[in-house]
Amino acid sequence: MGAHGDALPQALHASTPAAAKMVAEGTTIPYWPIIHPTQYDVRGINHSSNASFVSVQSSIGAKGDWYALSNSALVYPAFGFHLMFHSQTAAFRSLVDVGISAIGGTIAIPAAAVTPIVSNLHYSNAGRLPASLLFPIPLDPGQRLWLRAQSTSAQVLSGAINLFNAPWSGLPQHGIVSAYGHSLGNAAGTAVDAGATAGIPGAWSQLTSRTEYDIYWLVITVGLRSNTAMTTGFYALDIGVGPVGAERIVIRGLPLTAESSADFVAPAGFGALPVFIPRGSRVVARITSSITDATDRVLEVVVHGIS
Repeated sequence: MGAHGDALPQALHASTPAAAKMVAEGTTIPYWPIIHPTQYDVRGINHSSNASFVSVQSSIGAKGDWYALSNSALVYPAFGFHLMFHSQTAAFRSLVDVGISAIGGTIAIPAAAVTPIVSNLHYSNAGRLPASLLFPIPLDPGQRLWLRAQSTSAQVLSGAINLFNAPWSGLPQHGIVSAYGHSLGNAAGTAVDAGATAGIPGAWSQLTSRTEYDIYWLVITVGLRSNTAMTTGFYALDIGVGPVGAERIVIRGLPLTAESSADFVAPAGFGALPVFIPRGSRVVARITSSITDATDRVLEVVVHGIS
């Protein structure tokens, strides 16, 4: 049983108030198998200006310069990081990259100086709603973190990254992130249509015909196609795998809501979600919605497989 002795089976049975009485007083319940002590760090917060985020100037139709989240290198190894980014204006599409470099800098440097580790995170929320995403991939001490973006108009995005240096116990480390479903030409995701009947899933939309690697975690970004006249309503997003006509769901019913007064769909992303998708799989998405308007029932989806 390890260090907890009989605590684990007792804790697993303690799922109701009545069952909890079975656990002996003083028993340690292993809620979350994190190795302690966990150290946290942050890059991208500007404390000198009321804790604002680092601003990234996007470029139209192609990735722009890299913007430093901090000129300070990582002191500790990171086993994962949490990324938050959002727009400061409305009604445009963008694709956002995260990069690392051993060199310093405070404003912007050309693409060749930085190595992308996460590419083409889709964002198209007219209501400026932030995307908040977790990536269980390691980073080495001495690295510096950068963001860049392309968009359909020259806009400013803001972002920050929180890092933690304790792994999830027993899970392998991953370092390859592959994007599926994005379009570099117009910074779009794959259009997924809920169909004309409310409450009935729409057709599957293909995100990729073939995954490059085995996938163990999935990050999903969702946008509303720069829609500035959104209808209030609800969606459920399914992710599936398999050939045409034989798709099976691997992630079911991720809930989303749309709001008309601010023109957003929320959340702007999900994950990382644990899943196994074998190399060579066809990956698809479909949505169910309460909205039947031909424009508002369509969302854009991009997935990022972590291998």
